[in-house]
Amino acid sequence: MVKRGDELERLVLRVPAARGRADLEMLQQLMRGVRRTETQIETSAGRGPFARLVAVVRGRAHKERVSADRALVFNQVQVARHLDRLSSQALRVDAEVARIAGHLRRTDMILNAVERRGLENARLVAELGESLAGLAEFIGDLHSRMEREWGELSGALGVLERRVEGLEAADAADFHLRTAVRRWRSGQTYTGLPWTCQVLLLAEEVFRGPCGMYEFLTGDVRRYRDELADRLLAEPAKAWTRRRPLAEVLDAVAQDLGDGEPRLLVAEILGAGLLPELDGPRGPLTAALRVRLSPEDGPPPRSDGWMPGRLDGRGFVRQAVDEQADHALRARRDACPFPGRR
Repeated sequence: MVKRGDELERLVLRVPAARGRADLEMLQQLMRGVRRTETQIETSAGRGPFARLVAVVRGRAHKERVSADRALVFNQVQVARHLDRLSSQALRVDAEVARIAGHLRRTDMILNAVERRGLENARLVAELGESLAGLAEFIGDLHSRMEREWGELSGALGVLERRVEGLEAADAADFHLRTAVRRWRSGQTYTGLPWTCQVLLLAEEVFRGPCGMYEFLTGDVRRYRDELADRLLAEPAKAWTRRRPLAEVLDAVAQDLGDGEPRLLVAEILGAGLLPELDGPRGPLTAALRVRLSPEDGPPPRSDGWMPGRLDGRGFVRQAVDEQADHALRARRDACPFPGRR
């Protein structure tokens, strides 16, 4: 046989909201039973005339039983009231528990949302890290490429700058060479000097100027040397054809100059009287002619290079031009503060 308590438990399990109504129903049944018991006790206590007569007959024992029954009813009433208060408190506790449960559910929902947002943020941060790593790699590659291209561009600009310098120097050298040769041919310069001295001094003039700068900037040491030599040899009547010893050539120059001021002027233009650190080494032809024209008390001029013991007019011109050009080029290189230009 199924007990009613078991049926009530199954009902509450099936319909949890019925728990409160079931408790109230049980409390209500208990209070009704207490009230019926109280009514019966009061009735038996002799509320009417016959009841009072019976109570007199029964005597003290009857009074004690009635008193005990009243005490029992009083206690049951107190229990019922206490249960009622407990039921009210239970309802309040259930309400608080429900409210707390609601807060907990909302908190759980918030935590779940925060967790999802945290996971999403972590994913975004990871993607951002990958993007930043890719960006850093791209910037590194771009920087390397820019440095490489800048190096190539700098090299190209350097080449272009040197070409422009070379072109500008060539224009200036062409103009200066033509002007110097034209003035020499017209008799405006070096008049009254022997032809050999004119060759040396004209070469000194040309390569101390833009032609020497062109050689220094471009490294092309033949262009204007050959051109000047060809222009000087364009008048073959002034250049001797047979091979003459160097001493004979020097004696002829000294004899043509005599002992006057032109002799000293030529010697000083060729470096006589200068300190060695201010003049530098000279070619063998120039050094020998300087000694022949102006014997110095000090050590002889420094000389480098080689020359044959006999020279014809063509060989003399080319030797003289090369020596003056080499001396001017060496002076520029020694004075240049940039090692790459030396």
